[in-house]
Amino acid sequence: MIMGAYKNILLEKKEDLAVLVLNNPGSRNPLTEKTKEEMIEALAEVDQADEMRALIITGRGTAFCAGGDVKKIGKCSPHRKPIR
Repeated sequence: MIMGAYKNILLEKKEDLAVLVLNNPGSRNPLTEKTKEEMIEALAEVDQADEMRALIITGRGTAFCAGGDVKKIGKCSPHRKPIR
C-alpha cells in the first residue's frame, strides 16, 4: 500500500513495515531541499501510524544517496566570489 503522495520519495506500507525510497535515480538520489522536506513529512506520517514497527530507508537505482545536491553547491551564498 502506498502512503502519502510525494514527488522525490516513495513511501510504502507492508503490514507493520514502512519502506521509504529515495526516488531520483537519474541524479543518484541527492538530498535536495524538497527531498528533505518530503522525508520529514513521511517520517511524521510513519510515526503517527501506530501499526508501524520498523522503517527501511533505501534508494532507487544504483545508488542509495549521492549526498548533497551538487547542482546547488556554491549557489547557497550570494557573498561567494567565483573561483578563477
